[in-house]
Amino acid sequence: MRNQYGYGAFCAWERNHIGAVRQALYSIADAIEQHHTKKYGEVCISIIMFKDELIRRAIIHDNDKFANLDMFSGYVNSSKRWEELGGPDLEYGTDEWKPRNDRANRGLNSSRRHVHSNDHHREYFKEETEMTIFPLIEMVCDWYGVSARYNDGSPDMAKFEESLDTNKCNFPNHYQRFVIDKVYGFLAKREFEIINQISEVCKCYDKDESDVRKSDPVLSHLDWDVTQFLTARKQLYNTTLETSAMLAARTPTQLNFSKSE
Repeated sequence: MRNQYGYGAFCAWERNHIGAVRQALYSIADAIEQHHTKKYGEVCISIIMFKDELIRRAIIHDNDKFANLDMFSGYVNSSKRWEELGGPDLEYGTDEWKPRNDRANRGLNSSRRHVHSNDHHREYFKEETEMTIFPLIEMVCDWYGVSARYNDGSPDMAKFEESLDTNKCNFPNHYQRFVIDKVYGFLAKREFEIINQISEVCKCYDKDESDVRKSDPVLSHLDWDVTQFLTARKQLYNTTLETSAMLAARTPTQLNFSKSE
């Protein structure tokens, strides 16, 4: 609901937005796990790692907007200006929308700091082509969440499609456009192609099978992208286990847990 003081409007918009983004990320995570279980009869460790990363992103999405008084005040002032300029009534990304959005954020560093500190925004990267699978998924979920901001928390599929059409043109990379389109397809139409592809990559990685899809550049890039993440996460997991084992092997005296006098 609109609020002339800015504070109430910002909190309501962000509550609707963040709730929708989390719901979208959770639904993708759950769909990947369910699809894999149904197809292969078990959940592999790679699926668990992939799902955990989506859930981690859902939990921390846009938290920095509330991280300190500076950031929070900037967004409150920005939302107040945006409302006063009639921004919520405008179609996203239109020629009329853009200058009002710029005016709402003029002189405020909050938005600039946010997009340069969060990898689900293309501005975070020097080149858009650097965006990999997780930032891409979260970015599309972010667009999905924007459509819920002025709609009492319920995503508006028409506005979601407008946002997709407006922003997708910034990504000339075929692989990125493939991921963007397929994540949109899942969220808007319940098409499971991206879920199926991710599930297959994770299965191949867990069984250490060679990539059988090198003839398709887009799917080969997806294989590489997911495999890079899983390899890094597995190394971190193994390092954590080794550290835990080393700590467990030490005596209380070595750990400085000896009984004090």
